[in-house]
Amino acid sequence: MPYVLVGPDDTIIKEESTIDTTVATKPGFRWLPIENNGAPGYDPTTHYASGPINDILEDRVVRRWEIIEKTPEVLNNERENKLSAVDLVVFKILFRQENRLRVLEGKPEITVEQFRTAVKSLI
Repeated sequence: MPYVLVGPDDTIIKEESTIDTTVATKPGFRWLPIENNGAPGYDPTTHYASGPINDILEDRVVRRWEIIEKTPEVLNNERENKLSAVDLVVFKILFRQENRLRVLEGKPEITVEQFRTAVKSLI
């Protein structure tokens, strides 16, 4: 079982996988076992795990993670980053091809921003 050394001000000084609990520590310091709750299941496309968060109790440290919903801005940035990973040449070819098809269908051409938004909606 892992343990943490907690200082007088309730800060974690260090973590050890095993300790000898019979060895005395300096006044105000104490070794506490870690109760590791692990990160709960969540959908990484819509949420992210923040942590670990260590709750220092009298007899143990509870390690947990907070699951936070991604904001629309974060989701958009993630899509933008994935889109940026697409080779620029391929993006340009697809954009030109889309506009050629639209002209043949009698539809107006779209802008690069409209195409970028349409591609991001597919990611």
